[in-house]
Amino acid sequence: EIFHPPYRGRCFTLLRDPIERATSVFYALKNSPWETSFKEEFSDMTIEEYAFSDYLESNWMVRMISNKMSGQITDDDLEEAKYFISE
Repeated sequence: EIFHPPYRGRCFTLLRDPIERATSVFYALKNSPWETSFKEEFSDMTIEEYAFSDYLESNWMVRMISNKMSGQITDDDLEEAKYFISE
């Protein structure tokens, strides 16, 4: 009954700063040996090495919104993501 007028459903989005998110992922990978994504090489890696490595996610939010998890991200993918968020 809550999804019928006058109780229209609502949706909201939380967006996180991408630099803060990448930094958080790095430290989680570095300090969480119980995680399945943990790799021993993270133990001695610096944040700068991580930033220039293949482990750093590339445009994670654009990839999730455009459903393009691999390959190059194009300007069209970015525009699609921006359109989706604005609607």
